[in-house]
Amino acid sequence: MTETAAHPDRALTIGFGVVAAALISGLVFDVLPQVAVALAAIPIMATTLFYPKRALILLLGIQISLEFTQLDLVNFYLGPFRMRPDDILFLWVLFLWVLVLPDGRGRVKAGTTARFIGLFVAVCIISLFWGIASGNDIGTATNMFKTLPGYLSFFPAAWLIATDRDAADQIVRVVIAASVLGAINIALRGYFRVDELVYERSTGLRVQARQAFAVGVGFIFLFTRQLVRKGRANLSLVLPASVVMLVGLILSQTRSVWFGMMLGMVSAFVLYSFSTGQGFWKVLRKLLLIAVPAVLFFLAAGYLVQAAGFLEMEDIAARTGSETGSHLTDATFLARALSWAEVLKSVNSPVGLLLGRGQGYEITYFRFDYMQRLSFSTVDNAYFQILLNAGIPGLLTLVLLFAHGIAGAGTRAYGESDPERQAILLGVFGSLIAMASGSFFMSAITNYRFTVLFGVLFAMMAVRPGQAVDGADLAERV
Repeated sequence: MTETAAHPDRALTIGFGVVAAALISGLVFDVLPQVAVALAAIPIMATTLFYPKRALILLLGIQISLEFTQLDLVNFYLGPFRMRPDDILFLWVLFLWVLVLPDGRGRVKAGTTARFIGLFVAVCIISLFWGIASGNDIGTATNMFKTLPGYLSFFPAAWLIATDRDAADQIVRVVIAASVLGAINIALRGYFRVDELVYERSTGLRVQARQAFAVGVGFIFLFTRQLVRKGRANLSLVLPASVVMLVGLILSQTRSVWFGMMLGMVSAFVLYSFSTGQGFWKVLRKLLLIAVPAVLFFLAAGYLVQAAGFLEMEDIAARTGSETGSHLTDATFLARALSWAEVLKSVNSPVGLLLGRGQGYEITYFRFDYMQRLSFSTVDNAYFQILLNAGIPGLLTLVLLFAHGIAGAGTRAYGESDPERQAILLGVFGSLIAMASGSFFMSAITNYRFTVLFGVLFAMMAVRPGQAVDGADLAERV
């Protein structure tokens, strides 16, 4: 018998002693369930939170599958910032990345994408201090600003993808799985009418869910995976997942997501078809052919929603138009148009164009859907939102960031020979197009927590899996 076998590990013995003492204390003080949960959580947290990839995947899973009202159930203030569990997890992921910077392993040199992201976040930080200095409400300013540093997820994601060949594929799988859970969450909220964000309107039941944008990204990635992989598709999983995601998207009644998704998927399909050497007419013919199963999928999801008693098919069809029969007299469109005009009026000065009005600035305009003048710090257009808060520099860096990301993902996808990598790049290409176009009517790329997801998308575009060698440049140089 070896010495190791004869003398059990003392740390293990001590560990069992601590567990036993905790359980006995739980019995004595009648808190055994709480103690058991804590003991179970400790190893789970230790094996997740101290592994950056797992922590990032957990962060994306939580943000996509849960609605912000559910995340708000646990919150506290850190200075002027109101923090939720996903906020703490995001800071933790950044902290783990910073820890490896001194030895060069996590260093991302200033490639073009990294420069745009760094510049954009810097401009947003300036807009925060400018807004506070201008007298805007501190709470509103910090709350508006809080989502914008989410793009910094690019840096830890780039490091992880560059040092782990499987990281990008695993992230995509998690995004798809979390999108399915997010869609189920939307459906359950609609079924049980659990909060004030579930209500009836002229086009039937609506579950107001910002998750719809992330679910749209998950759907696009599922589409591009099957587009490239073809015969290797597991239809027993793909078909139910697709229908479930469509159900969630329909119940959200978010038209900007619907139209953005269609544009993103069509763009990804056309790009992929041309990358395989097919001519224009052949691509057009295939596009028309793929429209048939797409319509069938949508109808299947629509009738499922109708069978569950959520919406009628007529309600879904009506939502693609306007509530009054004309977009020119649609209350929500008129409210958006008036808000955009007010933004232009608010920044109509040299200082306004250069710095904007700062984070937290409120505009006042007439809301036809409420039939009164109201003040809002949010604008239903990401580009007008950043123009209001950070002026032309903010608008320019945001537009250049997404234009560069779309062009970079498209260029790489077109010339990529590895099918798995091409599917990811096509997913990034379609997703960035969907979010950039959808943000003309919603502020998805500025106001929502999914800036973390978008930062990861940029990393998947900019970094080839496993490319890091001795602190080499982890970002592209184009």
